[in-house]
Amino acid sequence: HVAHCFDYIRQSLICSGDTTLEAFLEADGETLRKQGSSGWGVAHKCVDFDALSRWTDQHKDPGP
Repeated sequence: HVAHCFDYIRQSLICSGDTTLEAFLEADGETLRKQGSSGWGVAHKCVDFDALSRWTDQHKDPGP
């Protein structure tokens, strides 16, 4: 049963691939403390997961 659950999560991630970057927001204007992203007001776009996978393979850091 656990394998089925992980496969469901894997399929969900593959089918909804999204490479949209969300900028950090200021929590308040006085301290300029960074809070993170609200997720609102950003247009997201799904991508072809196979193309994304090929691109990451071509651009990965070869390491030491």
